[in-house]
Amino acid sequence: MNQTIESLKKDLSPEIDSMLAYEEDRQNLLIRIKPTVFLGVSNFTKIATVVRKYGGKYVSKGKNSHFAVPCSQFEENKEVLLHKAGNLELAARYEDAAQVYEKLRMYEKAGETRRKGMGISNAMKEKETIIKEVVMIPCAYCGGLMPQTSVFCPDCGARRKA
Repeated sequence: MNQTIESLKKDLSPEIDSMLAYEEDRQNLLIRIKPTVFLGVSNFTKIATVVRKYGGKYVSKGKNSHFAVPCSQFEENKEVLLHKAGNLELAARYEDAAQVYEKLRMYEKAGETRRKGMGISNAMKEKETIIKEVVMIPCAYCGGLMPQTSVFCPDCGARRKA
């Protein structure tokens, strides 16, 4: 649920709103809400509840701690970033393009772009199967077969003779 600053302010009381500073981060497509004073547990909880409602989270960074909320008012910026990522791919700058896709929260596309940059196609993602051959030898006591690397016979439990 992406929101603008105005809709966030509507959900917060005027007293709490006066304790906060809002900052748009167009590069990361989010709104940062920074406390300007000590909030206390009650006010912090109220803000955190509203922020979580809109898909945001609290980022603990000491004096730079803040709430981060994804922002819908940067929708036009998403188109610009998508265009930029496409151009980076054309220029074979796959890691840079993947980072742009991650900013847009397009993680699957970012991974696909990284694989393209490493020269790994989707067909090469299959798991490698390792087949191990085991030589079986007869037990000297019971005659049952046991792996050559075993110390004890799996049938009778006798120690293997060297």
